Amino acid sequence: MTGRGNEALEGERAAAARNDVELIGHSYRTLVDGTAFDDLVAAWNRRIGSVDSRGDGQLHLDAAMLDQFAEVGRLATSALQVVDNDPADELLARCVTAAMVQNSDGRVVAINPGGRLSFGLQTGDIDAGAWLAPVHVAALRQLRAQAGERGNSDRRVVECVDPTETDADHKMQLAEVRLVTLLGYPQPLLLIRSLEFQWLETTSDLVEQSWGLTEAEGEIARLFYRHRSLQRIAELRAVSIQTIQTQFKAVLAKTGCRGQVELIRVLTALCIQSGIDAEPFEGEWVNPYRNEQRLVRSGGCALRYSFAGPKDGRPMLWVHGPVFNYSLPRAVIDALDRLRVRLIIPCRPGYGSSEIDRSLSAEEDNIDALLSLVRHLGLQDCPAIGTTSAATMLILARDRAPHLLGRLGFVSAFGKMDESEVRRLTPVHRAFFRLATTAPQMLNYMTALALRLVRRHGPDWYIERAHGYNPRNAEALRAPETQALLRTDTRAMMLQNGAGFARDRMLVLSDPAPALARSDQIDIWLYGKEDSHLHDRDLTNRRGLSERVTIDTVADASELLLYQRPDRICDLIAALLD
Repeated sequence: MTGRGNEALEGERAAAARNDVELIGHSYRTLVDGTAFDDLVAAWNRRIGSVDSRGDGQLHLDAAMLDQFAEVGRLATSALQVVDNDPADELLARCVTAAMVQNSDGRVVAINPGGRLSFGLQTGDIDAGAWLAPVHVAALRQLRAQAGERGNSDRRVVECVDPTETDADHKMQLAEVRLVTLLGYPQPLLLIRSLEFQWLETTSDLVEQSWGLTEAEGEIARLFYRHRSLQRIAELRAVSIQTIQTQFKAVLAKTGCRGQVELIRVLTALCIQSGIDAEPFEGEWVNPYRNEQRLVRSGGCALRYSFAGPKDGRPMLWVHGPVFNYSLPRAVIDALDRLRVRLIIPCRPGYGSSEIDRSLSAEEDNIDALLSLVRHLGLQDCPAIGTTSAATMLILARDRAPHLLGRLGFVSAFGKMDESEVRRLTPVHRAFFRLATTAPQMLNYMTALALRLVRRHGPDWYIERAHGYNPRNAEALRAPETQALLRTDTRAMMLQNGAGFARDRMLVLSDPAPALARSDQIDIWLYGKEDSHLHDRDLTNRRGLSERVTIDTVADASELLLYQRPDRICDLIAALLD
């Protein structure tokens, strides 16, 4: 090697050493300062950019550096966490329905995920009362005045309206508004909580078993509780109103109720009881479908899965991607009755309460989980939808067992990414993807640091960094329902300390193209035209996919397509059934 070559190599080594010291410094800062995480990500991207100088494409760190990172990882997972003991949050934790806490000025002090969805508000907003029926505006104003004047405790039951609801037959909901006094707050606050209780899967079982209802009659009871209209039920079930009236009379006879009002009262009581009986799972996350089932795979690991839609609907698999797309928008859930589809929704290994089989690679673990579930349920030629990397896993699973899985739908970017695509990613995404390929041992350390910050600053800290870089995304993130759903899914990721998230980074190396070429199915790929993980060049050359894949682009949508255009997701579900 020439002298100039030696000098260049020594210069690279010196720069790497300085970068390593910078990495350690930013890592320790991140333990106490959330803003340091962005500096840490930038330092990792600079450091990984030098790996080609060693020739093997791997990031090499000496023993002293690895020891330092191990210590940072230990501290990141230690019990030294910032704990939020806000009494308002603790009060909401005891509310099983949509709820929020306001001060006397109408500013939202705290709100639970159901409240964000039902009331269309978030913490810090001034409540303009869009959720409240006009006849009850004066009652809310009076209670706010009493809170400001330290008046006597009082409460009201008010009627709610949904400004997004277009169904004229949709029922009017009720909510309770009452004054509460909480430690640390100088004035009484208003607790506003919905009096409408969710109909769970266990509610259907309880109703059917209590009175000997058939499954069809149990479905009539569920739809009546949801819509309060026999005509609407007839439309959803695509039968005559006379048929529904006959079935409804059978429900009344078996329950002993003398009319619709009494039946609603009884069904509401059963909803309350089934909600009380539903045992929440450990951790901060509660399965949003509240009907979770457990399957033990051949390796002894538990796989959890849930259902959405009518029991007698056609089965279809819905598989979430990394972190998001497990909790579905209400518009999709509501459409399942009309589409007559029963979604089977597994929680992938490492998320929620589904366990990782560490004897398998991330790819094999996900494929095994999907095929185990389909076999367990006795399904054949089952259509399925996968979002992002889950689409790749579905393709590979179908290639292993073509008779079990049928047509597939793919939502947003998926498939093997090349280096040019990785370079176009945002700094946070680029750092994690590159660590997966050059220094996988560092992924757990970085994930532990990120999770510590999520626990300290809340799910929004992660959501903003994962999606806030795109103007179209930022617009979607302002929607209350999107916020609630993303927060729920972030907690599902956190429950197992990010184990699923870290392993999912490896799925970027999985290539579905050969498996697609071997399939004779006509699949559908749906993505947003402004998806930041795709590029015009990628869109025009189909990313090497089979010509049998029908591509459907959605204008004014990005990688958050599921939340931006749930109507297009419903169209995809319907198309896969044709």
